[in-house]
Amino acid sequence: MMRKRFSLIFAAILALCIGALIACGDKPEAPTPLVAPVLTLDGSVVSWEAVDHATGYEVYIDGDRVASVAETRYEIGVTAFGIYEVRVRATTDESGYAASELSAAIKYVLDSKPDVPKQTLAYAARRARAHARRQRRVVGGGGARDGLRSLHRRR
Repeated sequence: MMRKRFSLIFAAILALCIGALIACGDKPEAPTPLVAPVLTLDGSVVSWEAVDHATGYEVYIDGDRVASVAETRYEIGVTAFGIYEVRVRATTDESGYAASELSAAIKYVLDSKPDVPKQTLAYAARRARAHARRQRRVVGGGGARDGLRSLHRRR
């Protein structure tokens, strides 16, 4: 009888201890990640809709973080010709939320200097070809001697 009572008391105390540990050991909920921005490209400006609970955005070009901005647009300032991959991550300072995953990549192609009109580039190419033709005429196809003769005849 005594043994039965002792077992019952022990089981009750054990159940209370386990219940107290479970109640005290509630894990905080994992923060909710923000939604990744959806990017659009207009010329050299990448933009996106505002993300709920976002306090800022990180801009990545070819995997390198290049800027942290508060607005929902970024002007890409690269000057070297090439194809660039642009991504954005929404960040937050609010408790209960975490930064988003990187957005889907958007391609930015720089194939000519943005501040030089194409007409100027075409003009420069024509001038270079004309200069090359003049140089060939002076030096001539028959060697330097023919070029010197043609110079001598011009006088």
